[in-house]
Amino acid sequence: MAVESVGNPEGVYNAVEHNLSIKEVADRVAALYPGLERLAVSQNMPMRSIRVRVPCRIHDHVELPSTTIDRELRAFRDHFTF
Repeated sequence: MAVESVGNPEGVYNAVEHNLSIKEVADRVAALYPGLERLAVSQNMPMRSIRVRVPCRIHDHVELPSTTIDRELRAFRDHFTF
């Protein structure tokens, strides 16, 4: 997202709106597609994790539409058919 307003820091930013684990995302996707088969690979392997501050600092300068991860996933789903 490019920020080009006076008084706002210029540049490209990765804006974070949600802070979820892979399992939390998988659970929400499974709720949208009840018949979806899920396979857990490398279950005993430790997974790396990145936790971020939400809302991120760029939210002080740019107003993003407020939404939930469930709404975003439903909107994403609506662009595809199976």
